[in-house]
Amino acid sequence: MIPSFSEANLEQVSNYLGDTSTGLTGSEIERYLRDSEIEDVNPSMTKRIRLYEALAKKQRLDRCANNICSFIERVMSPVLYVNSEDYFTTKQKELNRILSFEGIRLNDEGKLEPIKKAKTISDAQEAADQLRRKLMNRGVHGDVLKFCKAELVQSNYFHAVLEASKSVSQKIRDKSGLDSDAGNLVDDAFGIGKKALPVLAFNSLETLQKSDSCFHEEPYALLSFQRKLVLVLQSVSPHSILNKRFAERLLYPQAVLLDNLCNAGFLFLHQ
Repeated sequence: MIPSFSEANLEQVSNYLGDTSTGLTGSEIERYLRDSEIEDVNPSMTKRIRLYEALAKKQRLDRCANNICSFIERVMSPVLYVNSEDYFTTKQKELNRILSFEGIRLNDEGKLEPIKKAKTISDAQEAADQLRRKLMNRGVHGDVLKFCKAELVQSNYFHAVLEASKSVSQKIRDKSGLDSDAGNLVDDAFGIGKKALPVLAFNSLETLQKSDSCFHEEPYALLSFQRKLVLVLQSVSPHSILNKRFAERLLYPQAVLLDNLCNAGFLFLHQ
């Protein structure tokens, strides 16, 4: 059972989802409330008030926020935003600012998951800013910096590391055209296959052929690290606690690897 949202936070969620310019349309509100089996108690009111009154009544009847969370997940299902990824990301970020005060966040799959409850905006933002500054001073790749945001570092940096790892995996998929799961992706893309050629390479094959291992050069050592990190992240609970110092040690090699993935000049060797 998910504890009830505070009235203030429920109102803020309703205000954002019912915003005049960027929120749901009237017909969308009607449809999503109906699909969520939430009574549309006052359809003649403004969108914000309409949403708040419907959600607040449902929460009072249920004495929990289970159906409120189901409604948010329905509204924020990624399949609804396949042609407007930036719009989804913006809405996700703004919702998470509110939801963090209830101890939950909306992940990239459109599912709500628990985090440590935020007490102040400044605490969460300062933690994210400190991590960002340290990584920037080390010249890390911009794709990793975007994971240094308040909703991902609520006194636990696990989700920042997890999302950065997903970014590395997606970059490899984009470059290789493979759709392997994260655990097998590094081997499928860079391992020596039946044709004795990798799908992708950071350098000429001459270097690779001098070694029995395709993880000999520095970029390949980073790939080996990435492969092990993915397996660890897959095996632990999403509620695992990770402190800032350890997170920095995990994020920096991922940033260096992303630089190599973007700039090293891949060779598409299999057709």
